[in-house]
Amino acid sequence: MKSRTKVSVYVISNGRLLVFAHLAHPEVGYQVPSGTVKHGESVAAAAARELAEETGLHVNEGILESLGIFVHDMRPFREELQERHCFLVRLDSAQREKWTHWEEHSETVGAVPERFDFHWEPLAAELPHLLVIGQGAPIAKMCAEDAGGNAQRLEYRALDTTLNDTLSRRRQTQCAAVALLFPEMRVELDATHWCRDPAGALLEHIVYHAQRAVTGKGSLAAVRELLLATLKLKHTGFPLVIRSKDCLKVSDHDYETPLFLATASAVSAKSSYGGNDYETAIRLLRRAGFMHTVEGCAGLAIELADKTLLEASNSYTLSGLRGTLFCDRTDSLVRRAETVLHEATHTWLNIMLAERMPQGFRQGQYWSPWRHKLRPAHGILQATLVFSLLCQFFDRCLRFDEVVAVDKAYARARLRVESGVLLDNFSIISEVLMQVEDTPLRAVVAEELNRALNLISRKEC
Repeated sequence: MKSRTKVSVYVISNGRLLVFAHLAHPEVGYQVPSGTVKHGESVAAAAARELAEETGLHVNEGILESLGIFVHDMRPFREELQERHCFLVRLDSAQREKWTHWEEHSETVGAVPERFDFHWEPLAAELPHLLVIGQGAPIAKMCAEDAGGNAQRLEYRALDTTLNDTLSRRRQTQCAAVALLFPEMRVELDATHWCRDPAGALLEHIVYHAQRAVTGKGSLAAVRELLLATLKLKHTGFPLVIRSKDCLKVSDHDYETPLFLATASAVSAKSSYGGNDYETAIRLLRRAGFMHTVEGCAGLAIELADKTLLEASNSYTLSGLRGTLFCDRTDSLVRRAETVLHEATHTWLNIMLAERMPQGFRQGQYWSPWRHKLRPAHGILQATLVFSLLCQFFDRCLRFDEVVAVDKAYARARLRVESGVLLDNFSIISEVLMQVEDTPLRAVVAEELNRALNLISRKEC
């Protein structure tokens, strides 16, 4: 791969970092001023020049503090290794809270000025993960756990809108259908109360029960009981956890895996089932910054069997019951969180593909190193996103005090194996990514893959 020398500038003022966004291209994400070193130019001079060109802030090279050199693999965006010389600038005087700057490209004929929108982000623990690929590493040690940040990655915002709109439409349709069966409960079936977890996931089960009932395979009385039990739910934790043995096992269905439907008794029995261990898993995922694909996609967990740490566990989702995770129970915090992230991400990506790529992929079968057989392009894309996220999650678990030693050993082993699979099958993955026509979706999957690939050399934060 070719190598390029780049510079990045981290401007700090009053415990905050200066970042900017291309609002016309949110999939690019939040960045710090950066650019390429010109021929014959020193890295310090390049850093001062890029800062002025991109922000309008002019500083003397003498105040630049070196943060070191970081090497970043830019695949799958391009076959390039970037040697990034990073500098810190401390500004003590009062600064504007927000401003817009237009970068001119006078050296390029016909180039259009680029609009950059600047603001400040607190030096909080999640800040390194907020920034675009590789830019978080130089400041990771500066970011305090209790700095009070509330950062959200920009790349997911357009996709968050797609998720929210899709769920809202789906809940409106489902509520209207159930209201036809129970008109006296029309008020309780206001879709605004059913859009999120776990009620939204239970509504999927209510509708499935109702479809069976109207074809003579179930009872409308049972549907009503489940509806009433759901309405009685107060704070249940997230996700709601019930046991498969308390559910209705359906035999006549088209899925390859077992189908269990929530029942009124299962929902009521949850109160005697003890604490919700998945709440701790959600807290771990939230702290690690992996809720983008979880919220709205993981409202109900139906536990199948108890498994020890050394036993292989089973988990899956079903397309007709969005928001439900079917999974084995384990005492391992990391494995519980892994299951939620894994299965919720499948649901999230299925929604994105259906809404943003309704024409699907071009024809083609690809060898899947995860299934060890030929799979369609969407299957390869699913595995790529899931395991790219899991690699990053495992890496962050190694730094958390609440993760016990045996879970850290598990996370370390999984990180080594899964990152290796991604790297070894990069050519197949790249070919599939080329078929993703939706720009924000392709950018998000490519960035998560990039972050995972860079963990192999321990260069990504």
